[in-house]
Amino acid sequence: MEYKIIGQTLDDAVGEAFDKVARMLGLPYPGGPQISRLAKEQRAKENHFFVGRNFSAEKLAQSSGRRSAESPKKILSFTLPRPMLHSKNFDFSFSGLKTAVLYLIRDLGGIEKINEETKAQIAFEFENAAIECLVHKTAKAIEKYK
Repeated sequence: MEYKIIGQTLDDAVGEAFDKVARMLGLPYPGGPQISRLAKEQRAKENHFFVGRNFSAEKLAQSSGRRSAESPKKILSFTLPRPMLHSKNFDFSFSGLKTAVLYLIRDLGGIEKINEETKAQIAFEFENAAIECLVHKTAKAIEKYK
């Protein structure tokens, strides 16, 4: 079987980005499970599931069997970028997303001023941003090469 590389990371792998963001939030290594745990707790607490910027909450609600009145709504006062989401290729870049988290933490007064709920909200939004990029690029590749 032959493989062809159609996309790759231009800088950090997604797992490395998870680890570095976890370190910024004062979470232990490995960071991926820690970020996901906080994001899952935030999702459950707010009765939300994954909603990316480019996914209609209405469509997601319909596909999950929820009525539109039960659709998730935006709960955070901040959003993080979705790097290279609309580039014409299948490549990824997560360094800008990590930098956005760093600046967000700085703008919120530094890690020592951030409470656990805000950490969970940052983890939730970071996970959504990173995963949205992966899902979007994978779906584009499937569509092109099906």
